[in-house]
Amino acid sequence: MSAALARREIRARPGRFGWLIVAVTVAVGFTVGAFGFSSQLTRLLDPATTAPALNTLPAGSVVLTAETDAVTSATALDERLLAKVRAVDGVALAEGSYDQPIAFRLPAGSQPERPTILRGVVLSSTWQPSKWEIEAGRPPVGPDELVVDVAGLAVGQTSSGAEVTMDLPTGKRRMRIVGVARPAGSASIVPADSPNDAAALALASAHAIFDAELAPALLDAVGRVDRITVLPSAGLEPEVLEQRLRAAMPPGVRVTASLNRMAITQHTVERIDEGVRAAVGGFAGLTVLISSLVVANTLSVLVAQRTREFGLLRLVGASRRQVLAMVMGESLGIGMIGSATGLGLGVVLASVAARVVRDSTVPVGFALTWSMVVVAVLVGVVVTFLGGVLPALRAGRIAPIAALSDTRGGSDRVPHWSVPTASFVFGVGLMAGAVVSGDGLDGPAGVVAVLGVIVGFVGIVGLSRWIVRPLLSAMGVLLDRVAGPSGRIGLENARRQPSRTAGAASTLMVGLALVATVGTVGASIRSTVRSQFDTASRADVYLERRGVVRVSTAGLENELFRRLQFRSRGRVDYAALTSVDGVLVGPTGATAQAEASNLASLDNLVDIGVTSGSVETAETAGDLGEFRTHVILSDSAADSLGVRTGDGVTLRTISGTEIPLRVAATYTNTAIAGSAVVDMVPSVQQSALGTFELGLARFAGPGDHRVEQVIADVASDFPKVRVHTPDQFGELNASVADTVLGIIGVVLVGMIGIGYLGLVATLGLSTLERRKELVMLRAVGAARSQVRTMVIVEASLIAVIAAAVGLTLGVAGGCLAAVAAPSDLVTRVVIPWSGLAAVGVGSLVAATVVSLGVARRASFVPPAEAGR
Repeated sequence: MSAALARREIRARPGRFGWLIVAVTVAVGFTVGAFGFSSQLTRLLDPATTAPALNTLPAGSVVLTAETDAVTSATALDERLLAKVRAVDGVALAEGSYDQPIAFRLPAGSQPERPTILRGVVLSSTWQPSKWEIEAGRPPVGPDELVVDVAGLAVGQTSSGAEVTMDLPTGKRRMRIVGVARPAGSASIVPADSPNDAAALALASAHAIFDAELAPALLDAVGRVDRITVLPSAGLEPEVLEQRLRAAMPPGVRVTASLNRMAITQHTVERIDEGVRAAVGGFAGLTVLISSLVVANTLSVLVAQRTREFGLLRLVGASRRQVLAMVMGESLGIGMIGSATGLGLGVVLASVAARVVRDSTVPVGFALTWSMVVVAVLVGVVVTFLGGVLPALRAGRIAPIAALSDTRGGSDRVPHWSVPTASFVFGVGLMAGAVVSGDGLDGPAGVVAVLGVIVGFVGIVGLSRWIVRPLLSAMGVLLDRVAGPSGRIGLENARRQPSRTAGAASTLMVGLALVATVGTVGASIRSTVRSQFDTASRADVYLERRGVVRVSTAGLENELFRRLQFRSRGRVDYAALTSVDGVLVGPTGATAQAEASNLASLDNLVDIGVTSGSVETAETAGDLGEFRTHVILSDSAADSLGVRTGDGVTLRTISGTEIPLRVAATYTNTAIAGSAVVDMVPSVQQSALGTFELGLARFAGPGDHRVEQVIADVASDFPKVRVHTPDQFGELNASVADTVLGIIGVVLVGMIGIGYLGLVATLGLSTLERRKELVMLRAVGAARSQVRTMVIVEASLIAVIAAAVGLTLGVAGGCLAAVAAPSDLVTRVVIPWSGLAAVGVGSLVAATVVSLGVARRASFVPPAEAGR
């Protein structure tokens, strides 16, 4: 019976439930669109994920790759690991290979349809008859020849027999294309009818193939490989061999069977894909949170309007459980309708996004996947279920006597103040526990922290009812002077039911609180980074690597000093920072990321703010005893690892090599040096050195302009290495925080938009509920403009409450987060008052704009109805 009544109610009152359906549709549509775009991007990056035939791995093989979060890995597996692999029982064959990104050097303005970092980018490979077949031409011989596949021709905008300039880790190189290849035993990756256009190609479709003997030197990969492919002995199942290899390999090596997508996907592709998926997951979570508040608030209004109806149902014998089931049935029915319509909207949004980035070899269209369908149903059901629980419980509490009364019969009661207070305290406790756990906010601690934020916000929303009255009273003093009778009536409407006003403001409140929190933390980080750059460095120019192509630190330095020797007479001080393919491990097992540099040169150019020990200790190493070299740690890294000056830590490479290090000093300024820097000695260079990241140069004496020109010329010969002045570089790095905040801001704008949708729904339903009141006002002489002003004032008051409470709580949360952040990330709290003021004013203007439609409809009630 309850389900039938729920269906009939939705059909009978489409106007009242329409806003709810729109809110759920928008939530589902945006979430499905995000997941659809993620799927399209996956196909853009790697066709093997959607076309199993493109998997060129031998059947039954097992693949070993580096376990690292870096987008650009540095052929991180030590080739000596091959001997350890071959010693595992059941291994018939093990061979190393390369799939590092490299790039064709293209004219400026080429391939605008591709993201900047992927323009001209292909994957490297070596000529192996077991892996490649020649379609035209011949295999590569020597350091200046290469073979490409059909996709490589398109990305390089070239043809067989042409000379091209390649961006390699060792610098640019002129090479001739001597052949076109395809994967052995399969058709070309690019169908014959595919357009010869890089926009239609996945990143992992295009390859440049080198002479196998010379590739290591060209790719700065001598003694290293990207992956190791292993074939099992006859009769041995790949799964068994996978388990044996996993047990024998060090922690930094990932072992996967060829049927696993991770074994097929190239490392850079996988990291980009995972980043997009993580962002999509966060977007979906925020959408569900905000939309659930919209549904809860709107359903609460509907329940309050139907008090007599529920009272009559109780009077004729309906139980509380049946009333509750009816409201939940209405809620879930709305969820299913919203899921269906939102799925259609999401398919369209995903297609539009895919066309913006241009799809892979799979044609762009209105793609629909099972994951999109599942997400649509789950989001629709979760949003309406979470939003419908409290209104359904309230409806179930309505007494039968309410059928004889024109009151709400208690349906609009809210929980005692102790309930939201307990929720708020519990949420804060969860957040505090996650922060002080000592494990960082990765993994389970991060999940607990997010859960604490959600529970805490729910408690704040519940407590906001007790904040509304004093705020409205304060604003009433101003309105009495400037708004006239219409404003005072609007104020009384907002004050009459503080729980409803607080509920209408809650969705905006949460969104604005998040904006204030993110803005405060971001401004604090930006201020810290900028101040550290202003005070730390003594360099005249900076060299910075960008993009996904590796750069050889040794290759760049050798070329730089070679040219300076002939073109400059003055002294040039230089230091480079290079990524490390490994982690620092403390005595307790805690880990930290590190870079490598010549510590003496770095100390000469950067004031890192030493707090204990001395970098000079590393410069005059003397007898290191059991240690190979020194490392300097930021204060937060030292605390995380549980060490101090003079203690030992271990640099564990991805391939399992362990290098003991002594802590020479600790420091505070991490803007340039990062959280840890290892002294660059031969053992580190051989086993763990990654890609060049940053170079600093200082020059004095005659010919300074020539030195700067030499540095710029050398930088132009390496992939995506840019030269900056100190001011440019400081502003560039400080603006990284702005970029991240901008991305988060776009997501929050969408969430706030859903909040405004909830505001419109609540206003529309409340004016419908007050139709008698509006008719009487018109009958006694109120003009339409006065009715419109009344509704607009009510909406503006809700926006002011949301801004005042949300921004205040957000600033408080941002200050707490900034104080709890590591000292090398935030040294002082900065609150962006002007930006937050603009957000508050903008929210007020937006609330006024979105209320105009509701106000117009309210003003058109006919005064003649007063006589009915």
